[in-house]
Amino acid sequence: MKSIITIAFLIIANAASAHDIALAMYSISQEKNTLKITIEIDKEDLENVIDIEKISIKKYLKNNMIWTINNKQKSFKINKIQSKDELYHIECIVKKIPKNIKNIHVKNTILIDTVEQHSNVLNFELNGSERTFRLHKERVETVVEYL
Repeated sequence: MKSIITIAFLIIANAASAHDIALAMYSISQEKNTLKITIEIDKEDLENVIDIEKISIKKYLKNNMIWTINNKQKSFKINKIQSKDELYHIECIVKKIPKNIKNIHVKNTILIDTVEQHSNVLNFELNGSERTFRLHKERVETVVEYL
């Protein structure tokens, strides 16, 4: 499923320079006591929103994304930002997370207020299940519950 979503995103992102669908893909998985967040975001959209000379991508992400795990807000570290073709590939991690995740609350306003009809698609692969959520102008946060 994850590969299908990624392939669809790449096809859409490469379809034309003036793309019809504005979205970013977030893949979230757990590796031991670390939450790994991989982001694929349109390069042109991000560069149109922030002046890379004045504000870093890291600062923009930190100002527009909040992760709360088991009701405790967690900071994230950005390990890699790579520009390839028309996308930025960004890898983030949240360290010291509990082995047994009960809930994740995500608030994500990246590009939502500045790019018309932008969506952030979050694909969670945790606790043996896969769940996908779309955040947009009317819904900038979500809670994923695991029992």
